[in-house]
Amino acid sequence: MGSIPFIAIWKGFGLVSNLLIDGIPFLAGLCIGRKAGKKAFKALLIASFVLALLFTVLYQFRLSVHAFDWLGLFAGAPLTYLFFGLIAGRILTNHKEASK
Repeated sequence: MGSIPFIAIWKGFGLVSNLLIDGIPFLAGLCIGRKAGKKAFKALLIASFVLALLFTVLYQFRLSVHAFDWLGLFAGAPLTYLFFGLIAGRILTNHKEASK
């Protein structure tokens, strides 16, 4: 069974490293998701999803190609957390607008 980079990275590094690698993209996505217009948000959401998916698939071949291991961890995981942050930012914005 394969491994998912945004979960695997938490096993290999300490808390501070993980917060830097994953927390910063999540917070950036959260801020961008709250402030971006519809077209920009949609473009960023699709781009981050496609790139995160691509790096996650490449990460599955990490035993064959060593570079895919590093790409999956240090590009795939932050892109996945950026994607999650974008979604969270948009949910918070929509929730705030709906409660008015």
